[in-house]
Amino acid sequence: MLWFATIAFGAAILLGSLEPRWSWYVLTHYFYRNPEQFSNVLTSGILIAAVPAYATVGAIVASLRPKNGVGWLCLTLGLVAVLSSWQPTGGSLDDLAGVLSGLAWFLIAPPLAVTLMLLIYPDGRLPSHRWWLVVVMALVSPLLGLLTETLYAYPAPGLVQNVGLSVSFIALLASVVAIVLRWVRSRGRERQQIKLLVYAVTGTAVALIVALASSYILGDIPGAQSPLSVLASVVAFGAIALGIPVAIGVALLKYRLYDVDTVINRTLVYGLLTVLLVLVYFGA
Repeated sequence: MLWFATIAFGAAILLGSLEPRWSWYVLTHYFYRNPEQFSNVLTSGILIAAVPAYATVGAIVASLRPKNGVGWLCLTLGLVAVLSSWQPTGGSLDDLAGVLSGLAWFLIAPPLAVTLMLLIYPDGRLPSHRWWLVVVMALVSPLLGLLTETLYAYPAPGLVQNVGLSVSFIALLASVVAIVLRWVRSRGRERQQIKLLVYAVTGTAVALIVALASSYILGDIPGAQSPLSVLASVVAFGAIALGIPVAIGVALLKYRLYDVDTVINRTLVYGLLTVLLVLVYFGA
């Protein structure tokens, strides 16, 4: 049900709000356009593909392992990505969209669901009790964001939100360390199940470092980013938006994560038997 709601809601919102950004002229005439427009075209396409990817992977994992938080976090991330893009152009939904979109941005910058997912993947448990501190740190930015929006008092909110963002960003980096350590310590099939996710996460980190370094060295300003900064930023966004669900999907199908191959085989066998019995019944 949540998968269907995310897909339907996402199609209605994303295709409507992001479609105006699409332009093949922007893609093929980069140097004649604002680089931000070029980046918007690419990231919009990635986002449109990422929502069903996260929702589908999340639905599969949640149905197979309902007590494992990985599936529910994937579903949540897909829904949050949709809500953050909800921008109605008028009517009675303006206020509701503003509230939900604001809440979604508190959860997506930095992405809380990604931090928690990297901490518990693949077995749904933290590496140890000490990592609960990282969970608490990841919650700092969303909680402080909600608090400062509720109790507005200038200039405190800006400072408080910056502190919260810094703490939650450190938690995100710690979750990257956690998944890498889990991969290093794992053996056999579990190591293969984690491998692609580690590649996606490290690719995101490298691309972000390149984007920040090139922006600093080349002196980028809004509206005048260098091609290297724009490309690195898009690669980083694509790695986290598509790399993570693709990595989990490959682990499901190729490396038998959560024994999904057994479920698929049983479904195919039972479905084929059912069809045969129906055909025999009506044939008789």
